[in-house]
Amino acid sequence: NYLNLNYIFAENHNSITLNDLGLIPNKRQLPFKYLISKNKIKIFNKRNYLEIRLEMSGFNRINKNINWIRRIFLYNKKIEIIDHIKNCPSNIIVKSYFHTKKNILKKSNKFEIKSKNIKGKLSSSNNLSFVKEECYFSPDNYGEKKLMTKLIFENSVTRDISNIKNQFVIDWNK
Repeated sequence: NYLNLNYIFAENHNSITLNDLGLIPNKRQLPFKYLISKNKIKIFNKRNYLEIRLEMSGFNRINKNINWIRRIFLYNKKIEIIDHIKNCPSNIIVKSYFHTKKNILKKSNKFEIKSKNIKGKLSSSNNLSFVKEECYFSPDNYGEKKLMTKLIFENSVTRDISNIKNQFVIDWNK
């Protein structure tokens, strides 16, 4: 059965990990208080875009001052995803995971997305390096398997940084 507990981990969602740790630890035997993450969702409806802001404290168990804010900007023909990681200590590897159906092609450091008559580009900020692409089967509905693609990007933090900014843009205007 391909439906298992692995789907609860951060690397199996459009999320991030710090040193391969997600917002919620992979260990179930830890104290409940250790598993708690405070999360806030704010939505701003602007004239030319909609902003969804997610603030999460789940990385506080790595360092009590770390805070992750993901801002998603929805435009008419563009999506921007900006991850701010505040108060990040040194020796941290930040990995970003993106999952999509098998309709993405890698061209140099950019990706082309094709779906029916729509074509777009996925690009990332310069501080990120593309690590790998994985293909796997995932359920859309229980009992169905769809071919999916997971893209993994990372940046290594070598010194204490007050604010890391990773940015991804999916643009259908290009």
